[in-house]
Amino acid sequence: MKDTAAARRYAKALAATVGDAAALEKAAAELALFAGVVEQSRALRSVMQNPAVREEAKAAILEEVLTRMGASAVTARILSLIRARGRLALVRRIAEEAERIAFERMGKTRVEVVSATALSDADKAELAKRMSALSGKEAVVTTRVDPSLIGGVVARIGSVVYDGSVKNQLVALRLGMG
Repeated sequence: MKDTAAARRYAKALAATVGDAAALEKAAAELALFAGVVEQSRALRSVMQNPAVREEAKAAILEEVLTRMGASAVTARILSLIRARGRLALVRRIAEEAERIAFERMGKTRVEVVSATALSDADKAELAKRMSALSGKEAVVTTRVDPSLIGGVVARIGSVVYDGSVKNQLVALRLGMG
């Protein structure tokens, strides 16, 4: 809970600094990209978390990674601050909070969709259209595949889950028969 509150504070500070919702969305995407790099690189993660590594060396490494990523100056500044305060473990949460703030400002919402098979572009567009109508905001859809669903989709908008999977229907039938 404490980490979530800290992530929210950093995201709010970033939002206040950036001001523009589109620039905030870009910074959030860059933070998420950086978090992915750190999560996938055991060497980078261990160097950045090692208290024996000098702060100057960590700053230089961070700068090199951000240069290779092509990160904006705003993202570089916030990550430098986060690193200096020993909060790099929060970058993923800060990115999520910053995106949420940007989306709120732009009238968008994140919709996470899990399907039994990969969705076509037409299916994704139709799903985005329906989720936009349902939420009253522009739906930004991310998808992933989970074959255990058997068929159908599960969509999540914030904390609300719409489960239209065959797996869920089979569970409901089983519970109704027992």
